Amino acid sequence: MDKTATDMFIVPRDTVANKLLLSVHYYTPWPFAGMTKDESWGKMRQTWGTAEDVAELRRNFDKMENFAKRKDIPVFVGEFGAANSKDPRSRAKWMASVALTAQSRGMIPVLWDIGQDISRNPPFTVSPELTFVLKQLQAPKDVSNGQ
Repeated sequence: MDKTATDMFIVPRDTVANKLLLSVHYYTPWPFAGMTKDESWGKMRQTWGTAEDVAELRRNFDKMENFAKRKDIPVFVGEFGAANSKDPRSRAKWMASVALTAQSRGMIPVLWDIGQDISRNPPFTVSPELTFVLKQLQAPKDVSNGQ
């Protein structure tokens, strides 16, 4: 979101009123969401959910929300997800936090799934992590904490 929510990012001209939207992907922090092994440039993280992690998530979505308001453009979080090799509780908390944080800012979140959370074969089962996320999305919202 840092590379999008900046004045250096040029939003295309909306040639048909109210038909343009901004689509972003969210995989922050990458060492948790995407890395599946240590690399020379960084270490993989198995867990997510510290106060600093949650603050980073909110800061990123605040930036995007402010940018969207300045540019008068809706935001579609077209991809977010975390590798299924991560700690299941952290994974569920991260996915729910991303979805709820996006929704609370009027953004549409879309989980990127490659068969790790929704089985591609009958009976099309849903992972425990996604079950948790869906329950969180259906629960009454507590607007006092920004989600």
